[in-house]
Amino acid sequence: MSNFLRVKDSCKGSGSAECKTIDKMTGVRSSMPSDDPAIPESKVVANYDADDNVVSYTLLDRNSNQPTMIMEPLEFAAHQNASFGLQAMMQLSPQYALGFASAGMHSANGNTGQAYQNLGAGVTSEDYFRDVALGIAGAAISAVGVAKPSPVLSDGAANAGTGLGLKNNWQTSNNCLN
Repeated sequence: MSNFLRVKDSCKGSGSAECKTIDKMTGVRSSMPSDDPAIPESKVVANYDADDNVVSYTLLDRNSNQPTMIMEPLEFAAHQNASFGLQAMMQLSPQYALGFASAGMHSANGNTGQAYQNLGAGVTSEDYFRDVALGIAGAAISAVGVAKPSPVLSDGAANAGTGLGLKNNWQTSNNCLN
């Protein structure tokens, strides 16, 4: 939610796909918080547009009354039907990942216009570019050999989890005990 609010603040006057989605989801008025048995850790607020259509739902933390997520109606329906573990993972996911998931849901429902809008919002997200750039930089650093493997783990280890390299080193260095 903090990323949503940060991007919303920077959207003033912007026509990007991400900003169009955020403007639409904000709505013009909101309902009072209500309980939803499918989401026991949160209260739910419906957000309406000028024509009195629900454009999004905001989840509020039950303890702090602070917003934790905002979702379009289709996303909210998926959230309601998700397991508690998946609901928790959604709360931790970056906004662009949720946008990509929304694009898939809208595409599956035949709403290609909204699917493209959500896809565009994800692809143009500053956070998405940052994460992709970090991944590319990490791969490039590894490829040129700057990130050298640990000698202890690489010496005879089948993988880091087996500890075979440590066992081989211990047996070699302690042959005098045999």
